[in-house]
Formats: sequence, structure tokens, C-alpha cells
Amino acid sequence: MAQVIGPLNFKGTVYGLTHYQRYGKEWVRKKTSLCKEKMYRNPNYERTLENCMEFGGCSKIASDIR
Repeated sequence: MAQVIGPLNFKGTVYGLTHYQRYGKEWVRKKTSLCKEKMYRNPNYERTLENCMEFGGCSKIASDIR
């Protein structure tokens, strides 16, 4: 990731570069090639999806406890 130092003040993607703001600073990174459909169809992401589902369930339980 590169930090933007200059007059650029916008968010979004231009020419494959994503501009965003974090911690009050402007940052730039390459656009990701990962998308929702790719994650659900590719067997390489099976374990990742399992972990996401488990984390989601734990988050619901934790919010009830709070």
C-alpha cells in the first residue's frame, strides 16, 4: 500500500488503483481480483468460508452476551 501525499482527495477505483481513507490518511492499493462469486465457487476457499461462518456465529452469540 502506498500513502498519497498530494492534492488527491477522493475515494474509489481509477485505472485499477483503489483510493481510500484510513486513520485520517489517504492510501492507494491495487484493485483486488477476489470477488464474492469467485470465493463461493472455488474449492480453494472452502476452509475460509467455514471459518467465516464460525466467526459469524460467534459474533452473534457475543452480541447477545453484551
